[in-house]
Amino acid sequence: MKLDRIVTKLLATLVALSPTTSAWADPCGMVPPIYLGDGPPITRIGVQKTYVFYRNGIESLVIRPGFSGKVDSFGMLIPFPSPPAIRKVADDVFPHIAAAIDPPEVLVDLRMRFRGCYDMAAPMGARSEQALEVRKLGEEEVQVISEEAVGMYEVAVLAAGSAGALKLWMEDHGFRYPDGMDDVCEDYVEDGWCFVAIKARVGQKAGSEPRPGMRTVETGLPEDATFEGHVQAMGFRFRTDEFVVPMRLSAFNEGELRNIVYILSDGPQRIANLSEDMVVRQIPGYQLYRNVTDPLPLRIVGGGVGDIPDWWLQSLPAQRNPVPHNGIARELFASDILAARTGQLSHPHEEREKELLEIGERLGLRGPQLDALHAEALREERERMVNEALAELTGMTLTVVDGDFPREVIAAENLEFSPFAMATGSNRQELYDARFEGPAPVSKGSLFGGSLPDPPVVLGLLAMAVLLALGLYAVNEANRRRVHKLVALSAVVAGGLFLLSDSGTAAAQTPALPSAYPALSAIDAGFLGALEAQENEIVDRLLAEARGGESPTSRGWAIVALAEIGGRAAESTLGQLQSSANSNLVRVWASAALVHLADSPGKLATQSDWTATYPVLVRPVAKRWLALLGDPDSTVRLEVVLDALARSYPLQQKCLPRLLERETREFVEVMFSAQSQNARNLAAACLATLSGQGRQGIPGAVLASLRYDPAAEQVPWSGGPLFIPSLSWGNEPGRQLWRELVAWHLFCDRNELKAEQTQINNNLNSWALANAAGYQLPGRQLGSTRWLLLFGEIAGVEELESLLEEQGLEDQILYKAILQLASHR
Repeated sequence: MKLDRIVTKLLATLVALSPTTSAWADPCGMVPPIYLGDGPPITRIGVQKTYVFYRNGIESLVIRPGFSGKVDSFGMLIPFPSPPAIRKVADDVFPHIAAAIDPPEVLVDLRMRFRGCYDMAAPMGARSEQALEVRKLGEEEVQVISEEAVGMYEVAVLAAGSAGALKLWMEDHGFRYPDGMDDVCEDYVEDGWCFVAIKARVGQKAGSEPRPGMRTVETGLPEDATFEGHVQAMGFRFRTDEFVVPMRLSAFNEGELRNIVYILSDGPQRIANLSEDMVVRQIPGYQLYRNVTDPLPLRIVGGGVGDIPDWWLQSLPAQRNPVPHNGIARELFASDILAARTGQLSHPHEEREKELLEIGERLGLRGPQLDALHAEALREERERMVNEALAELTGMTLTVVDGDFPREVIAAENLEFSPFAMATGSNRQELYDARFEGPAPVSKGSLFGGSLPDPPVVLGLLAMAVLLALGLYAVNEANRRRVHKLVALSAVVAGGLFLLSDSGTAAAQTPALPSAYPALSAIDAGFLGALEAQENEIVDRLLAEARGGESPTSRGWAIVALAEIGGRAAESTLGQLQSSANSNLVRVWASAALVHLADSPGKLATQSDWTATYPVLVRPVAKRWLALLGDPDSTVRLEVVLDALARSYPLQQKCLPRLLERETREFVEVMFSAQSQNARNLAAACLATLSGQGRQGIPGAVLASLRYDPAAEQVPWSGGPLFIPSLSWGNEPGRQLWRELVAWHLFCDRNELKAEQTQINNNLNSWALANAAGYQLPGRQLGSTRWLLLFGEIAGVEELESLLEEQGLEDQILYKAILQLASHR
């Protein structure tokens, strides 16, 4: 009894002195798995939207196919009555067209205030159309009218003597010929139409199910080099005597065929093949012109224009700017009108944009951020084109057709058009708002579409009035006192100058661009072969062009060439451009070129951080990592890759599927020994992910590395935080993990390793571990004495005694007392 009382008092004192901090900031702990979606195959989504323009025998067709998934698997086959000029169109084109029809409103809720080495090419846009002529073909012949790259696509314009010949050519060249469409294709062949065959520019993940108009192709790229997204929008401009849209092949797509067609022409139209009821809106050109040029309408709630405070008025001009909402449509309308006026199928800036896209593709770049950089580079020329042609929009009409197109009608014939004017009572935004693709929502307040007085103008008028009054007073005083009137009149002049200087709204003059816009020719194998000799004159010319070429395209092609030839001078110049070029587009090009030249994992790890500033670099950086990881001769260390990927979630999503092919032991080694905390954390997350995917042996591998070693001088994870993957541990592995952590907790106590002890506590306070091992989650840090007592209570005295024997503590009086107390619980 005496011994029991001593033990009880001793343990009570120890428990009272044990730390019980309720919160801690150490980064260690159980790490959950990473979400890695498998990614959908190419599938049709949403409504199919089409924009059609027709004037003076020139037709323009814009589509953004309603597909998503592995975009590098996508392809199309589209027939045309004559060879088209092809261009990329901004991906937001259809939301912008809808906002051109029904501009969004800016809400002013006044109730709120009461609440408190190269050849120089010929100037672009002057391409001869002789090469686009289609000759009479034999039944087995296919004529390649043109081939080009347009953004993410490879495009071939083809004429065929038969559907069979077309099918054979497409299969031989990596395109997928759509199954079941022989009869339709034969009809187009007999009518003398040509075909545009389109495919993405890299291979696709195996197993993607093809759809009509899509293709499969084998390439040397790994499956995980293909990335998800939506396919880009495309524009086609061609000559035709009849206003017609070739939509017959789309009838072979599964699912409903709801289509929205926007028709811009010289008068109101309907689709002759379809019901008149599908015509839902018709916007006269003068209204369309105002919608894309005037400030956005105001919706004022709780007052009127005169009630808007001056401070609020100051912010409204920027909010009412229509360009961010329908500027893409504004440019699209103007470019088509200009083509109809000049008879040219392609404008110089459209050809230049295709060249910028090709430069980007050569450097692995693609996406909305790149499109924005291209738009900025071509902004002045595009704006000049808009100003030159947009006024003619006033004489046209935009018709909206919306409905589920009957499959049998679409399959049988092309869409044709005929004049049709809607009844006034049906042509209302309340019944069909283009932005909502249905009735407009009911809004409160009053709508104001006019211009508001600009606050600086108001202030200028006020100042002028004050100065004028002072001036008149001064003139009167001058007459009385015989002071020179010039002094007095100066006040009036000052007021007028103030008004003019602060309220002028005239558009800035756009500097004229040179008529000749030369660009470096596409870099082919022969050109690169000539550069391999590193001839100083050629390299020097490239370096100079990259630093300060006269045009964006010439600088871009020089950067592409430097990325191919490499060398110290090239890397040095690219490094300077990456850090200090005055153009963001040039910086991105230079960054992508350096990624291409990265010859070590360390360089690529540093470059991975650039993706935070320029997300467009995610794609080339990810592809470079995948190439390194897929190289059998590569010696890239897992820690280096994980450390780089840990700082970029987009890179994780693209690279981890390949990285997870590594062996379990590699992740465990990084988790416990890496110098990088980020790498340790991500390694633990990868193990949790692999366990969720069904890989066997992960709990055993983690336990093997954490097993207590009586001869140890440090903990197994010494030098960094302790991360453990959050797994479905199960009772036996969970109990074993608990035992090892308690053992190391006691080791840290004896060796005064306070930081490591905190790290262990963080992991012991895991719900997943507590649930698996069968102990109640303490929710706070405990001392070794409490953990030992809790372990003995759940696991048994024998397990506790074995744990103490491993550390040679079973004969010490303190631990004897712990065993004694545990046996009485």
